[in-house]
Amino acid sequence: VVSPSPSRKQRKFLRQVSMTSHATVSRAMSPALLDDLALHLMAFIAYHALAFTVADSQRLKKYVQLLLPGHAPPGEGAMRKTHLPRLFNNTVRDVQKCWDANSTEHPFRTMAGDCVKTAGGDVFNMTEASGKMVAFVRLLRPPNTSLDGVWYASVIEGEMKHRADAAKAKMQDIFCAVALDNTSTNWRALRILQQKYPWLIAVGCRAHLFDLVIEDVFKRIDEFQAILDEVRVAVRFIKDHGRVNKLWTTILNGGRTVVLYPETRFAYGDLMLERFFENRSNLYDLINHDDWASTTRSVNNNLVSSFEDTVNSPALFTSVKSLREITSVLSAIIHFVESPSFSASWTLPLYLSLGRFLQDWIRRPNNFSAEAKAELKNIYQRRWNGSGNTIGVYSPSLFVASVLDPYTHCLGFFRNLPLGLPTIEYDSVMRVELTRFRSTDFFPDPDEYYNDASREFKALLLANIGISRTKWAKLLESYKARIMPFIQEATGVANALSLKPLDLIGLMKKHFSLYQAKMDWMLMGRDEEHGVGALAVIAMRYLCIQAQTADVERANKANKVIHTKARFSLKEETAHMLLYCYHNLRLLEKYEEKGTKAFSSTIATALFSEESSDDEEDDSSVMEEATEEVDDPKASTDISTNEVEV
Repeated sequence: VVSPSPSRKQRKFLRQVSMTSHATVSRAMSPALLDDLALHLMAFIAYHALAFTVADSQRLKKYVQLLLPGHAPPGEGAMRKTHLPRLFNNTVRDVQKCWDANSTEHPFRTMAGDCVKTAGGDVFNMTEASGKMVAFVRLLRPPNTSLDGVWYASVIEGEMKHRADAAKAKMQDIFCAVALDNTSTNWRALRILQQKYPWLIAVGCRAHLFDLVIEDVFKRIDEFQAILDEVRVAVRFIKDHGRVNKLWTTILNGGRTVVLYPETRFAYGDLMLERFFENRSNLYDLINHDDWASTTRSVNNNLVSSFEDTVNSPALFTSVKSLREITSVLSAIIHFVESPSFSASWTLPLYLSLGRFLQDWIRRPNNFSAEAKAELKNIYQRRWNGSGNTIGVYSPSLFVASVLDPYTHCLGFFRNLPLGLPTIEYDSVMRVELTRFRSTDFFPDPDEYYNDASREFKALLLANIGISRTKWAKLLESYKARIMPFIQEATGVANALSLKPLDLIGLMKKHFSLYQAKMDWMLMGRDEEHGVGALAVIAMRYLCIQAQTADVERANKANKVIHTKARFSLKEETAHMLLYCYHNLRLLEKYEEKGTKAFSSTIATALFSEESSDDEEDDSSVMEEATEEVDDPKASTDISTNEVEV
């Protein structure tokens, strides 16, 4: 765009602005404001995982000069040694404010950890979560190459103690559980922590266990694996041959194409099946296109014939459709369990709903043999209890969490367990879980607490089958009356056990409020006549458990973005501060959107403060006089120099 030549008055105005803007900006910017600008520039670098050398970029300096004439941003050394620690300390303070605001709804946190390989070696990352809030905690490098569960336990314990000391509270007043991935080293660390702190609930990553279910479905059942392999070969044929891929793009005409994922990502294998099935007509058009013969002239004839046989096989598409009835549900469950809003109390009801769905699928006629269906049942049973060194989806802690959650308890998911799952021994579960809190740290008289809690827990179980008529039973009936209309709308029948997994996920997302459940527990605990005071103390802890480590795995991916091969020499403390700011600045951004002013940014307000010196007043009066001389309002809007914007 070519701007018209400025008029005489406009040129005079620009000369006066050029003489005054430099002095005005330099005087108005106090040292504190300059530090604030440098801090926000460091936040920009950390937020986008940029290298410190950006601060020395001539392009950046020119951009800053256009906005603020006479001001030069700090260099690489100042950013690394001065402003990154300042940003880190401010972020730590602001994250603590968010925890204080979050503690009213979710009073207890779950500490999670996982190890990842980076360009600089192995690192151990930790996060803490409660409700939907997930904050990064710490990055550490193991002292040697051999990972040890004792070292894992020591660093987790140290971080929990550090946070408890900072809050001037006990560890059990802040943390309720520790979640690690399902490896032998991690479980050794969990056992060490539980022996030292019995009240600390140890949980493995349930998202990983659901992922193992879909992996078993594709790897252990030969018929299912053959379908996945055949589809992968067909998709790879399109991707590996450029001319075929070009013709395929022409036929799609902007539609969704087929996708190819690595063999180790079984959860995304369902997406490959989905895209292959929905492009059935496009695949048929591809092999019947006029240019198909000329396009595949240089391709191996065996590969072309195999691809054409795959596309012309109605039985394959029918089998893909039947198989996706299972895999699509498993994939949706995995993505839901990995979300921060997922509660540990929903794990077992969701897995039991999956079992009832698989039970109905096995009974229906389809293209698969009885042996394949029997193996599918075995996979489901094996993942419920675990096998060998692998833990199962079921654990006494998760069962108690489901019982103490009025939403899952009132719907009776533990009646008539599907696919031959063993009956849960309520008495042994009750003894194991309630003994955790049989100490003076929680109750003045631990024995009296244990007896009261045992009696109240039995009353809860009786209320679920309609025997007890306590106030808790009436509360369950109120929850059930609130939820049943949505269940009837989803299934057409007033029976929660007939809910399909996808309908249950929608119900949990929209209508299960853990905050409401916790508030009801607090009210029940204060009711002296009909209360469940002993259980109310620990119910809040079980409802705050996070049974997945997907959050710390996201931190691992962020670590790989920051600690690249080009930055392999980053020191441990520097890498920790960068990752802490990278992760938690996004957390603070979410709280700002909700109205929580955790990380205030007031550059625009502080740039020209109301307090000004006499010289600054003189400069402003000169600018006002120059502005008054511009008579034409259109002329002032045509002036688009950066000095005028400042």
